[in-house]
Amino acid sequence: MTPPADETDDRIAAVHAAQQDWYQQVKAMGGPSNTLLWHRELPLGTFDLTVAHPGGVARLLTGSPTRLSGLVREHVAFAEARDRLAAIRGKSIELRREHGMTTSFIAVGMATWSIPKQVLKIPRAPVMLRRCKIHPVDQAGSDYTIQLDQDVVFNPALLHCLEDVYKLQFDPHALTALATANGGFDPRAVYEQLEDICAEVPGFGIGPNLVISNFPWAKLSLAANLFGSPEGLAKHPMIASLAGLDERQRTVDPDDNRANDLANELIVLDADAEQRRAIDVASTAAAS
Repeated sequence: MTPPADETDDRIAAVHAAQQDWYQQVKAMGGPSNTLLWHRELPLGTFDLTVAHPGGVARLLTGSPTRLSGLVREHVAFAEARDRLAAIRGKSIELRREHGMTTSFIAVGMATWSIPKQVLKIPRAPVMLRRCKIHPVDQAGSDYTIQLDQDVVFNPALLHCLEDVYKLQFDPHALTALATANGGFDPRAVYEQLEDICAEVPGFGIGPNLVISNFPWAKLSLAANLFGSPEGLAKHPMIASLAGLDERQRTVDPDDNRANDLANELIVLDADAEQRRAIDVASTAAAS
């Protein structure tokens, strides 16, 4: 049953109003700036491995657990790096507890380019991301172990920018696969091909930086969804309910088999056909 036009307009207006509030809340998650496009070195919130010991870096990039002391061997530099890792780990724990977000990553490569009329600030975007796990070796935090996930992900914010602003089309999965094509991990082929793809982007270039930090990339997709058209969001009963509409007053089309199935559903977790039949039998027995 299709709702009247005025009811549809009211739903869209209500969702649109709530949408603005949701969008601002998502933007605030993990900090006000988008570090996936405008990354900057922080006094404690970033750890640049670009000049770390080559042997330690090579071990780290294979996915093997690597001691910080194997990456930074000079005493004063090690003390600073240890403070930075402690701060990064603390922030990642905070964001996970408060927002359920995974934010601790190593950025592999930093892309920069020029924006017309933008003189004081230029983009500095990670090219690839690998999840980074940081653990103290003891309660005192005298040293840390760092381990990278094997999965390599193209920066979704950079992808969105290149597609939306510069109208470039490419397969990010195929591109990142070049880094592991020879069995190890070597990002240079990715840098070369991406620079070819972005040849028409003014001033585009990639620096071979390796930076551990908190990149709240989950909020990009959330913000993108909430920034879209309210007409599409208003069609979803759950979204409309969150926007303050009373979905219990909506009528359900009796010919909609899917709606009837949902109305009669007795479970809150996914189940296959055999499991559903078992639940039905148990429910019938309990009712008799």
